[in-house]
Amino acid sequence: MALQSFRPLQGNYRTVVMVTGEAILEGEAVAVVSNALEVAADGETVIGIAAASAASGANLAIYIEGEFEGTGASSNSDFNVGDAVYMAASQKLDTGSMGNKAMGICLNNPAANGATVTRFWLTSSLSNSLTHA
Repeated sequence: MALQSFRPLQGNYRTVVMVTGEAILEGEAVAVVSNALEVAADGETVIGIAAASAASGANLAIYIEGEFEGTGASSNSDFNVGDAVYMAASQKLDTGSMGNKAMGICLNNPAANGATVTRFWLTSSLSNSLTHA
């Protein structure tokens, strides 16, 4: 899996298949850009997480729902259970900025345990309406 990517944990996962617009590594958060999947950048709406690696122009299955873990960005990542989580530019989690669309809901409080990994429930923008106020 890619460095600084998101890892599926357990449970049921929903996936969809779309065409890629660039090479994507397993575990990277993805967005739709010019009608194709691309690695999500900060501020883009994450629609899912790559279930495998794929070359540009290939079909790729993406997770659109399920339990995942990811690393919090060094700043702006003090999560509590139930907080919305957003993706930072580094493919890490943060607490979001005005207008960002959440990619999930925090399932643990990593700071309470001295942990750096956050568990979250991915809620794809395909079915998610949580926007940072």
